[in-house]
Amino acid sequence: MRYRLALLLPALLAATAAAAPDTGAFYRKCRTLGPMTKCNCIAAELLRTRRGRMAIDGLRVAELPFDRIKPLAAELTAKYGLTLPELTVEMRASQDEVLAAGRKCP
Repeated sequence: MRYRLALLLPALLAATAAAAPDTGAFYRKCRTLGPMTKCNCIAAELLRTRRGRMAIDGLRVAELPFDRIKPLAAELTAKYGLTLPELTVEMRASQDEVLAAGRKCP
């Protein structure tokens, strides 16, 4: 099962490449916290929902220096069709999505 998930995640990412968030920041953070199989499972769960994709994008924002956050925030507001205050609220709410995905994954 875990092996299949590891094979399905790249396919899922390729299928949604145009709208897919950059998962690099997610994997850098996740690798420090747990095994890669759990990271793959959580990523797959998060990529299923809009709020989950926002959570992945939010990790990328969190990695940036302060002076580079504003351009990326503008990009994300356009990507998700939100205003900056709405994006902020959604990013905070997406943390619950990450916790829920973590509970679902072994």
